[in-house]
Amino acid sequence: VIDEKVAGAITKVLKTVFTEGTATSAKPNSKQPIAGKTGTLKNRMRNTPAANRISAKTGTLYDTPTSALSGYCVASNGHLLAFSIINNGNGMDVAAHEYVADCQHFQDLFCIEMCR
Repeated sequence: VIDEKVAGAITKVLKTVFTEGTATSAKPNSKQPIAGKTGTLKNRMRNTPAANRISAKTGTLYDTPTSALSGYCVASNGHLLAFSIINNGNGMDVAAHEYVADCQHFQDLFCIEMCR
């Protein structure tokens, strides 16, 4: 289940922060982890169209389980896209680590498609 209301609100904040320039640390390729290169995204999306074109923050709760990825994408046409993906596994009948790994795989595939 993807929590659309919360993800939509986060995306709106990301767009506002970028367009108003109020927080340089939230702008792409600054202090956020970069896909295939740094931080929590260092080992994700390597050797894909998303490598070095996604800058985002991750979030994981194993007790729920929940996995999130929110940030920016530089699309192949040069447009900057803000996004937020939140997968909430309440009621899922799978191990939390397995669910989170599946969510991260989905998030990576989504980002790869945004970058094509």
